[in-house]
Amino acid sequence: MIGAGLSSRIKTVGEGWDQGQVPTVVIKHTSRPPKTSTAIRALVDYISCAHQSAARPALKLNLFDEFGEEVEFADRRNQLKNWPILSDKENLRPRQSNPVSDNMRRYQAHHLIWSFDVSKSHLTEERVVAAMQAVTRQFVFDQFAMDGRAVLWTIHRDKPGRPHVHMVVSGFNDDGRALGLDKSRSKLDDFSAELAKYGRLFDLPMKFERREDNPLIRRQVINGTVLRNTRKRVSYERSTNLWDRVPNWWGRYSSDLLDRLENLANGVHKSSRRPKVSFPPASLPHIFSSIFTDPKSAATCFAAMVHSGVARSEKSLALWYLINRPEYFGYPLISSTRDSRKKIAARISRVPVPTFTETKLIDRRGEYLRRKNRQHQLRDLTQMVRSLNRLRKKAEDARINEYTVLTIKGVAEDIQRAYNQINVPPRKRENWRIRLNKRGKSLFTRKK
Repeated sequence: MIGAGLSSRIKTVGEGWDQGQVPTVVIKHTSRPPKTSTAIRALVDYISCAHQSAARPALKLNLFDEFGEEVEFADRRNQLKNWPILSDKENLRPRQSNPVSDNMRRYQAHHLIWSFDVSKSHLTEERVVAAMQAVTRQFVFDQFAMDGRAVLWTIHRDKPGRPHVHMVVSGFNDDGRALGLDKSRSKLDDFSAELAKYGRLFDLPMKFERREDNPLIRRQVINGTVLRNTRKRVSYERSTNLWDRVPNWWGRYSSDLLDRLENLANGVHKSSRRPKVSFPPASLPHIFSSIFTDPKSAATCFAAMVHSGVARSEKSLALWYLINRPEYFGYPLISSTRDSRKKIAARISRVPVPTFTETKLIDRRGEYLRRKNRQHQLRDLTQMVRSLNRLRKKAEDARINEYTVLTIKGVAEDIQRAYNQINVPPRKRENWRIRLNKRGKSLFTRKK
């Protein structure tokens, strides 16, 4: 039987179903679902705003259960006693005794979120909130209560113009069957499509559509628009962009950095042999000899970052990159570990960093951004092609008519053709391809 999400995607891509210019609804599943009973209680406290934080006050909201009945804030913990939750001892992996999350076998609950942008609708925020409450009550009853699953949910309005619903769903139903959201995204697609259907029933205009299903977004990506920017690596209140924090270092080393990252992704310049050095024992190149294959150039690059800050020293920033991303300064040794780099960073933090003689610095920010945007475009195209090919395979397995399958295949081939036209590396493009690692970052790898 075809799920609602798969059916909606096949009609959108293969049959040209136009759902109109209405907001897209997506049910988000938070990472690392709780495995312990303590984590479930903490999650319920979070959605009920039980504790005050710097971001919001302690609102102590009432919740709703899977039948739409209101649960008083004081009774939220008693409600969990009726849930099919394994004890921490029962949920432990074999030969484990410490009840921490990494030693647990099964997820005990799932945290789902969906929101609505009031600015994209002609309705007032009060009417939107009332409609969201009605939609969620019907959705939770049909999808979870009828399946024997316990749910607690509520609506947050801490972001003006964007009310959002938090749902905590039990990991097992009354028969002990797991929900399985951690293994397949197709269920989230089904839930999102069903939610959009309920929204239309309650006069809340919504649609379910993935980015790769939208022809306008596909055209934007093909033309070079970047959908997702890289995630911030350090959390400071000021800018985290290196070209803003250390512009002189960026101008001098950004081009070399991209080449080094590409070579490391391809397995080039990886070495475990510690270089021979003739520097004084207390000097920075001698200290870096246990981390880098070329300690002198790495020390020069590190010192340049320290002294290239805008009206201040950026020693803490350079130490962070030395510990977590040593490849920003040079080719690291395979034997170098994060713990050993932390010890060296603690040693460097207590002494002044010398200033090495530098050549004239050149601002290459524009060149770097063009190359980085091209990598991001390739990443988006790769994800779209993979998703559409999976959709085509599922349509074939479901024995959808051949014309629809060929239409989906044609859309995927158009994106693949655009991908092939982009000159990825400067040499032998036919021997390289883009691979996505676990964090979604694009890497250069050889074809097998």
